[in-house]
Amino acid sequence: MRIPFWTARQERRAWQLNAATSVLANAGIQIQTATGISVSERKALTYIPVLACARVLAEDVASLPLITYRRLQPRGKERATAHPLYDLLHTQPNPEQDSFMFRSMLQMHAATWGGGYAEIVTENGWPIALWPIPPWRMEARRTPEGQLFYHVSSPSIDEVGQRQGVDLWASQVFRVFWLTLDGVTPISPVGLAREAIGLGLATQEYGSRFFANDARPGFILEHPGTLSDTAYKRVRGTFEGRHQGLSRSHRVALLEEGMKVHEVGIPPEDAQFLETRKYQRTEVAGLYRMPPHKIGDLERATFTNIEQQALEYVVDCLRPWLVRWEQAILTQLIPREQRSAVFAEFLVDGLLRGDTVSRYQAYAIGRQWGWFSANDILEMENRNPIDGGDEYLVPLNMVPAGSTPRPAPVGQREERSVVGRRRLAGAYYRIFALATERLIRREKAEVLKLAEAQLVSRNGTSFAAGLAEFYAKHEEFVRREMGPVLLSYAEAVHAEASGDVRADQALPSELEVFMAAYIASFTSRWIESSQGQILSVTGIALAQAGDPVASLADRFTEWQATRPDKTAAWETVRAGNAVAKETYRLEGIEKLVWSASGNACPYCSELDGKTCEITKNFISAGTDFQPDGADSPMTTTVDLGHPPLHAGCECSIVPG
Repeated sequence: MRIPFWTARQERRAWQLNAATSVLANAGIQIQTATGISVSERKALTYIPVLACARVLAEDVASLPLITYRRLQPRGKERATAHPLYDLLHTQPNPEQDSFMFRSMLQMHAATWGGGYAEIVTENGWPIALWPIPPWRMEARRTPEGQLFYHVSSPSIDEVGQRQGVDLWASQVFRVFWLTLDGVTPISPVGLAREAIGLGLATQEYGSRFFANDARPGFILEHPGTLSDTAYKRVRGTFEGRHQGLSRSHRVALLEEGMKVHEVGIPPEDAQFLETRKYQRTEVAGLYRMPPHKIGDLERATFTNIEQQALEYVVDCLRPWLVRWEQAILTQLIPREQRSAVFAEFLVDGLLRGDTVSRYQAYAIGRQWGWFSANDILEMENRNPIDGGDEYLVPLNMVPAGSTPRPAPVGQREERSVVGRRRLAGAYYRIFALATERLIRREKAEVLKLAEAQLVSRNGTSFAAGLAEFYAKHEEFVRREMGPVLLSYAEAVHAEASGDVRADQALPSELEVFMAAYIASFTSRWIESSQGQILSVTGIALAQAGDPVASLADRFTEWQATRPDKTAAWETVRAGNAVAKETYRLEGIEKLVWSASGNACPYCSELDGKTCEITKNFISAGTDFQPDGADSPMTTTVDLGHPPLHAGCECSIVPG
């Protein structure tokens, strides 16, 4: 059989797109339901739950990045940005539509009519354009030899009264189906759920008519006598003219001739339709496997389950549609001989992201065990890469399965531990800095707002009281932002330090208690430093007749420029050594050795190799410390049981 094609491609394209872009002006067979409401795909879209479900699917499928990849040997993949399919799927499938418009259109067709169709235009064996075709104009047929083709009907009629159209081979049609019983014709979700949708439309119409025609202002009138026809018509006309319709509800009723008022409520049969409407909304959501909260039904959503429901939506509702698209692209747009080398895939990582704690814990595990680099993590957090961030770490105390681990000599063991923990400090440096930036942004916004309200009138007392109140509440924010980072870092450091003493790499409960105290200590130190600096800056400005708000703004600008890096440099060393020391203590280690870095200053070089009992300090508070080569003595203000000795110190401790 010869498939007739129109030579005037642009003419055919015109009626295809004209039909496809007027979804609400076409479509569907009108079938009357038991409620008396006729339901078609077009009319179903006027029922809000159906429209909401179809819209959520259409917009989510269209908004996810659709990437074409090239397989690497022996494993792996890379983005095939130069491949002709990449731009077609990711950016623009045809000259008149972008990718979002095209995918949302086909997905809306598939979610409503059961199938989305597009004509495939090829060149040199590869698709160069995809033109959407309205599903209500598609009819699957077979040649006498059994070859599948699709007849696309035209909205126009020829001279002899026949509807025009064109036949396309199945290989010329891109199609995404919902469900199908024969493999060539999709099943319409609206057709299967016609009765349920009809009931929903009926209750919707009932509600509209109830408010449009209800003439009850919440009461009825009783007349003690008998009204004449003229009086009856007058009272009724006056009553309906004043109270009938939604815009006239709740007006005052004027009584005359001894009439009485009797209040009335909504009859049970009128009130019941509200429950029916809620139930039908749930039924429609079930048809699409859509969590109710995605279409605005928050009745059963809580703060504790909403995140899990969002993940269930991706896995149970959205994922099958993404698989349909990916399989359709693979089998219909990629030649068979190329399928082992090229494929397309949606990126859903953004939808599956959990809360801050869960993400950081997952990143820590991936970083620790070597399948994430620092830049991999930053990319997933939508951050810019850093220099040296493409390095992958490996646990140095791992051995092949079945082999017998042999303890390394003491010198090698110390070197391995120090190198491993310094790598961890470098990997977590940016994460600490980013968390610190979030703290400063919040403090800047809130404190400057408070300052503009109180310090413009130079009311330092009220400002100090408001500042204390803010930082009392800010403590929880500091714990929420820095706690996961510190805990994740502690798990990684503990796993690394455990190799020195052959301890279990899992974080013990004692160390969890230790980290809870450490996080509380960090929070207290941060709040005390911030609040103290702010009071000092504003106090000086007020005392010297300066502008305290401007002085505060300058200090916050300075913080944003320098404080994240300072905090990251200090805490990666301080927290890392604190966790390592606690790990050694829990395993019964009695002595520690100070290990200075290669570019150590005279003070740190003097301590390099020094041994002390784990229960004591390398330097006690108040000690004047001036080794050879140092310009001046250093006076320590706290007992120093582990590094850092000073800002910029990169020293470590190892078991003695």
